[in-house]
Amino acid sequence: MERTRGAYTERLLELKDRLKQNQGAIPVAYDYAEKLFQLGHFAESKELLTQLSDGGVSHPEALFLLGRIAYLFGDYPEAEALYKTLADQFIEFKDKAGSELSAVYYQMNRYEEIRELNLPDDPDSENSTSKIHHVLGDRVPYQVHWSGAEEVATVPFKATNPLPLIQIELRGKPHNFIIDTGASDTILDHALVEALGIQVYGQGSGMFAGGTCADVMYGLLDSLTLGSIRIDTLPVMLLPSSTIAELSGVYKNRYPISGLIGIGIFKQFLTTMDYPAKCLVLRPKGATVSQGDSAIELPFVLAASHMIISRGLINGKDMNIFFDSGLAASLAILLPSDSVRHAEIPVLKTMKVDASGGGGVAKIDIDVFRVASFKLGDLPEGKRLLGASGIFPEQLYFDDKCGFFIDALISHQYLKSYTWTIDFDSMKMSSAKGKKQSWLRRFA
Repeated sequence: MERTRGAYTERLLELKDRLKQNQGAIPVAYDYAEKLFQLGHFAESKELLTQLSDGGVSHPEALFLLGRIAYLFGDYPEAEALYKTLADQFIEFKDKAGSELSAVYYQMNRYEEIRELNLPDDPDSENSTSKIHHVLGDRVPYQVHWSGAEEVATVPFKATNPLPLIQIELRGKPHNFIIDTGASDTILDHALVEALGIQVYGQGSGMFAGGTCADVMYGLLDSLTLGSIRIDTLPVMLLPSSTIAELSGVYKNRYPISGLIGIGIFKQFLTTMDYPAKCLVLRPKGATVSQGDSAIELPFVLAASHMIISRGLINGKDMNIFFDSGLAASLAILLPSDSVRHAEIPVLKTMKVDASGGGGVAKIDIDVFRVASFKLGDLPEGKRLLGASGIFPEQLYFDDKCGFFIDALISHQYLKSYTWTIDFDSMKMSSAKGKKQSWLRRFA
């Protein structure tokens, strides 16, 4: 079957009809649950898969998919239990379950248990979790130390456009970092390896704007200081100096860039990106904070290692939306080519542009369009948003590591109008537009 949202939606409807005619057909029920998952209807898929399991059905694929859903919802203990059950009951799924357990332990900062899985080294592992335990030893990553009595760090933006920029201290020296929710770990200029004493332990390839790939290396940084916070023992990704230098050019070389700060750090905190107030605010996870009157709540899932995905409507079509604050362009929304067709969006023109993101600057051909209607939860409807296809990596549209469609990406141009508070415990965001001072919210 063709991997398009339209084709999978048609198949979903066919399976739904078949299931109505024969509710006891377990293979049909699983296929229907799988299609729900692939289209982003995770709660509905979980409900059906749970019914299969409660009925005493030994279905390894159902257990595996339930584990993936638990992982997406941030219920890592449940995902761990499901994958362990899968490995114990179905020997043919042991390696597959072990690979998923590695991702679960990565999210829980339990790297020592990755070592105990005895998985073969994977040179293409996105976060090189198969190798990091070799250099960690007994150290625990992401150890947070607060310097003040009040456990809150407010870090001002040095620049808001073309991307939010903050200052981080490395061994007592200030460095400029881009805030990038599309990045997994902290990204550093490889030229800093010797000066910072970074332990390099692996290498691979990263995918960036336009689907371009760049060679990356993985290392371990002893510490960094972010406002009133010191964070010890951080996994980092290292990019060539030439690539990092291209990011400085995005700011017309006013600010030399040393790297990017990504989800690896943000998920250790209750994180607020307050664009109107021009600051990043970090509080401990589970902190009790004031609530903004105009806060709008958005549920999200965390896919792969770092991809914040929420549901939205593009021209009335239900789609999965990826939040990427690290993409600098005049475009608010990026789509793969099939999403353009599915949402029936007319292309205005084709042009060649420089697309800037975590991997540097890529010169690519894009199709430019305007999205008539974009709706994200209860946020105000966006109308005639400028967008393009060609920058969004087509490989991400349906990536086997995620297992579902990622239909669109919203970039800095959309995000910068709002304050975003991201709660990785509740897997919900709160958002408000036009606030002039930072606010935070804790979700129950």
